[in-house]
Amino acid sequence: MENLRPPVVAGKFYPANPVELRETVQACMKPTEEPTEALACMLPHAGYIFSGAVAGLTLGQVRPPAAALLIGPNHSGRGPELSLWPDGVWRTPLGDVPVDADGTQSLLRKEPLFQADCQAHRLEHSLEVLLPFLQLLRPDLKILALCVRSHNLATLDRAGQAIASFVQERREEGEAPLLITSTDMSHYLPHDQGRKLDALALEQVEKLNPQSLFQVCVDNKISMCGFTAMTMMLFACRSLGASSCRITAHTNSGITGRAYGAGLNSVVGYAGAIIR
Repeated sequence: MENLRPPVVAGKFYPANPVELRETVQACMKPTEEPTEALACMLPHAGYIFSGAVAGLTLGQVRPPAAALLIGPNHSGRGPELSLWPDGVWRTPLGDVPVDADGTQSLLRKEPLFQADCQAHRLEHSLEVLLPFLQLLRPDLKILALCVRSHNLATLDRAGQAIASFVQERREEGEAPLLITSTDMSHYLPHDQGRKLDALALEQVEKLNPQSLFQVCVDNKISMCGFTAMTMMLFACRSLGASSCRITAHTNSGITGRAYGAGLNSVVGYAGAIIR
């Protein structure tokens, strides 16, 4: 039987009904007339009523290729430090997304820190919630899925260099995958405090500075759940010659969820970014 990763947050973070899901994603998307060729994106992964507009606004400005390498945090603590889903398909209510098994094997050969593993992904929502957006943009999408549990800067650097080498090879073959990091920003803080801490982290993202992003988050105890995944991606982007990063949006659950009763006393931050 094909290696299937079924949806685990359909009906919770986003609609389980495919018609409703398609309509919801389309409502979040604001595609530009001239989307840009991007190297990488940073996207949030909360319920769509809270963060879907940020994800849609950001991806709507990008011309995605037929493959994407999704990098997200490990919220469950299951599995090895760097878990690559090996093969098969990921399912959403909109259909199945095939895994780029050849690309995954290439990454596994490049860097032994990566391990073929499904357990880290089984209960993890951070990559799943982004798939419906990508499915609408690229129905022919293939993915590589990486779940990051490591908090070791040297490990993140090594992994980022391996990703850069893989992307460069794909460039030379014709089309490189879009790198996508899935992360929310600070968690459960008053609005003003959360905005200030988010700004510290986003300043380093804009500067394409992985070491400083890592250190700022550690020193200030910023609860950006995917800061290690983003650190890894920035190492890769720097190695690939990235020249600019633009923050597309920055908000929080107290603002986006106001109609649903959310307040400003305890918010989760959401931001989007495009790297070229």
